Amino acid sequence: PGYADIEASILAVFGPIASVPGLTIAATDARHYAKAADAAYRINPFKVTNDDIARFHGIDERLSLENLEHGVNFYGALISKQ
Repeated sequence: PGYADIEASILAVFGPIASVPGLTIAATDARHYAKAADAAYRINPFKVTNDDIARFHGIDERLSLENLEHGVNFYGALISKQ
């Protein structure tokens, strides 16, 4: 998929929002995937709130059910474009 497919999937799931690149300064598992593909997009298809931030890498780390649904819907939309 190209960025246009990713952006279309974001809009399909989240509605009319700005889709812009971001920067992750922490190490992620995505660095291991770079050798497996010519292009790797590191997408977190979630609405991150202050409550979510408190749960990242903490005790009982988890996503909200709303974010789980957003993630499933995003990847479903993206896969359907292939």
